[in-house]
Amino acid sequence: MKQKTRFSWPFVGLAVLAVFAVRTAVLSSPIHEYRQVATISIPGLLSGGFDISWVDAVAGRYYLADRGTTSVDVIDTKHVRYLYSISLAAAETGL
Repeated sequence: MKQKTRFSWPFVGLAVLAVFAVRTAVLSSPIHEYRQVATISIPGLLSGGFDISWVDAVAGRYYLADRGTTSVDVIDTKHVRYLYSISLAAAETGL
């Protein structure tokens, strides 16, 4: 019994040390603060909100399907500006 107790104390010590090391690493990591970069005006009425969006990082385009209109708005993310709207009139679902 004495032999088993003597070998378990180092493992308990290592576990406590590991907990303190992880806690210190988490607390010392910098806090990332978000900030607004720009505001992009989109023509039309977005009072209904938006339904879904998608980003094409390679092309630098942000596609926003809004509920208030029947189009997908295209934003240029590299130059932070509105480009054009893609009409969804031809894609009616009949619902």
